[in-house]
Amino acid sequence: MKKMLCFISDQVMPNFIPVNEPTTRPDVLYAVYTFAPRDPNKPTDSECKMKHKFATLKYVVEQKFPRTRVVPVELKDEYDTKTIYDRCESLLNESQDDAWSLNATGGTKLMSAPAFSLFHARNKDVIYVETGKSRMVKVNSNWIISEVPFTGSIDVEKHPVFMRLPKGTHHIYLHPWGD
Repeated sequence: MKKMLCFISDQVMPNFIPVNEPTTRPDVLYAVYTFAPRDPNKPTDSECKMKHKFATLKYVVEQKFPRTRVVPVELKDEYDTKTIYDRCESLLNESQDDAWSLNATGGTKLMSAPAFSLFHARNKDVIYVETGKSRMVKVNSNWIISEVPFTGSIDVEKHPVFMRLPKGTHHIYLHPWGD
């Protein structure tokens, strides 16, 4: 089974692109995000921001790829590197025989760094999306980067609330909550 770990941040599209690509599409996508409201009974909009970004990604992935399961991995602190490392390690250890990859594009640097280190040490694929250059790169265990071209397409008619293609560009944007 193919599994991928990604980190939710303001830019959701770099999390969607590897799922949209046939060569990197996982069977299960584990999406790590932070949610730590000061008052759990009354979270503010800004405290719910990453949870909303996760829900947007989950909705679009499940609509376009019904066989891909999206699993939330909630954290309280995006700067708690030890907890992040431990959560990632626990996921890898639970299913060691599966083909794991890491999309290291999203999240804070301190979120992706522990995961990058762990995946690299275990010789797992690490992917980074460069939307500005319309490409993905794979960082091999010997630190050599190989390009993974974009080949998938997105039916913007099917998901008009979440996606649009700006006139005159080839860049794809994911719109959180109908922005």
